[in-house]
Amino acid sequence: MTRGADGQDRATGGTAHGLRLDEVSPDWPKLTLAELGPVLARFRAVGAAEAVVWHSGRPFAASAIVQGAGARVFVKRHDPRVRDLADLAEEHAFIAHLRREGAAVPAVLAADGNGATAVAGPAGVYEVHALAEGKDSYRDAHSWTPLRSGEDAASLGYALGRLHVAAEGFAAPARTTFLVVAGDALLRAPDLATGLAARLAADDLLRDALRDRPWRADFAEVLTPWHLALLPFLAEIEPLWAHGDLHASNLLWQGGRVSAVLDLGMCNRASAPYDLATAIERNAIAWLEPGVSKGRP
Repeated sequence: MTRGADGQDRATGGTAHGLRLDEVSPDWPKLTLAELGPVLARFRAVGAAEAVVWHSGRPFAASAIVQGAGARVFVKRHDPRVRDLADLAEEHAFIAHLRREGAAVPAVLAADGNGATAVAGPAGVYEVHALAEGKDSYRDAHSWTPLRSGEDAASLGYALGRLHVAAEGFAAPARTTFLVVAGDALLRAPDLATGLAARLAADDLLRDALRDRPWRADFAEVLTPWHLALLPFLAEIEPLWAHGDLHASNLLWQGGRVSAVLDLGMCNRASAPYDLATAIERNAIAWLEPGVSKGRP
């Protein structure tokens, strides 16, 4: 859910976005110059870390715009229990494919020496991105807050379609991690409950979270009827790697149109309809304000 930005100087924040549309203390320690020094030293084009210009308020990783002696970059630190080097290599391979196909996604920088795009450092696993062009118009917007206009919605949809065209031909298998990624594997199971039971066998954290919940009854009542209606169409829906989290604050804007698509941290093998449905959900359902309708932009 963190993103790149336009590189404009802003006050460095000290809080993260909460679940009540508020600002809370971050779960992860903020990136510091002392921490970033040895990390950015491995990227000769960036040079020595000189200043942390801005901290992201997104809650799932620590990230910031950092001014180096040679370039200003976007740096994200991950807890290795959530993303390890292999996890990030899968994501970065997709980003590299998108860029080769002309998609407007920021470049992931490679470290000097072995050319790795993710490196282990003093407090976790790090990735360094070039800044994309455009204005981060929704920088301070919380997740699941509405788009400001129909024009923005149309531009978002166009950008998503362009991304899907660029994604064609990327034939990697699904991500190996279950944590904080998208994907339609469960939807493609003949039976939702059986599919989730198989997932629980391989996911201790999810199994523990659902241990005392009547999830089978909930699935049967709420989700299974919709899934049964979907099943006849699944064979016609071609697999495609998808962004998985396209909301307004994962975009940059220029001249009233999307100029760059950011933060592919949740990307995975899914489909174009899955990604479109996710984009509608992210930008049209007020999960942080239950009972509040966003209406139409």
